[in-house]
Amino acid sequence: MLDQLAPFQVEAVVLSEQSVEQNIELFETADVVIGQWGAGMADLIFARQELFVVLLTPPVWSDIVPDLIKPFGLKYCNILMSTFPREADPYAPSTWYLTDEEIQSIVEAVSSFKKSAPAPADEGRRLSI
Repeated sequence: MLDQLAPFQVEAVVLSEQSVEQNIELFETADVVIGQWGAGMADLIFARQELFVVLLTPPVWSDIVPDLIKPFGLKYCNILMSTFPREADPYAPSTWYLTDEEIQSIVEAVSSFKKSAPAPADEGRRLSI
């Protein structure tokens, strides 16, 4: 997925491997955040209002996640992730994955946002979590 997002200068970051201060700086300066809803998304409280969020949502959370992000007042799109066969536990993160079509939807969402967003005075960072 990072290869397909390379034109947008996406940077892969593992928030749990960074300090709180580093995470605050990332969310304060990011143009786009791509990630699964979870504890790391709590850092959205530090986000600029211009931030665009691409949420990767497991089907079992599809009815909850949009309501969780709305209070932040940010632009976002919700990409439903696929799950392995029914026999697998739908709540286990190891059963969630992105298909080629879902990855293409992410690329299209970021591309559309970047085309419509006004250029920032100073180029912000791109962040993928």
